[in-house]
Amino acid sequence: MFLDVKNLTFAFGQTVLFENLNMSIEAGSFTAILGPSGKGKTTLLRCLAGLEKPVSGSIVLDGNTLTSDEIHIEPHARKVGLLFQDYALFPHMSVADNIGYGVRKEDKAFKKMIVNELLGMMDLKDFHHRKPSQCSGGQQQRIAIARALASQPKVLCLDEPFSNLDQELKERMRGLMKVWFKQKGVTVIMVTHDVDDAKAMADTIVELK
Repeated sequence: MFLDVKNLTFAFGQTVLFENLNMSIEAGSFTAILGPSGKGKTTLLRCLAGLEKPVSGSIVLDGNTLTSDEIHIEPHARKVGLLFQDYALFPHMSVADNIGYGVRKEDKAFKKMIVNELLGMMDLKDFHHRKPSQCSGGQQQRIAIARALASQPKVLCLDEPFSNLDQELKERMRGLMKVWFKQKGVTVIMVTHDVDDAKAMADTIVELK
């Protein structure tokens, strides 16, 4: 299996968010994780990305152990992208520079190529010089997705990606995102409390109870 999560347990002090969690995900698939607030959905994404260290258990991606009792690979070395719920765009940077920040290679020609490709893919070429504050909510979401894809992750984690969008834009973005992720061949894990989002996007749905 491409991504294996085995017996993963996470706790804050005496509060256990999830215990002995097991999950196996195929390459190129879209998995939605459903559950009410407080059940550790976002924390699970942060564990996958390396921003949190679980109490026990392991995470193995494409044959490489990212987390175990003995190993904790740092976030920048994991090839796991994380799209935060608030997008976390840099307000002082242009659209193009925000996307370019995600490119890990220093080669300027390579960075320019990736940024131009993603600007086109996300229909943002006419807005490349703008600041995020000058863009709509849907455009800001596309900028954040493009920046996450710019790092060429093996796995992209989405934290409630539609929570800031109205219903009409949400439905449009759900369709576009499925196309983008299939084009890039990225394995996607999305946490949400919205059953409709999960059903519209996911190949597999996992519930945290």
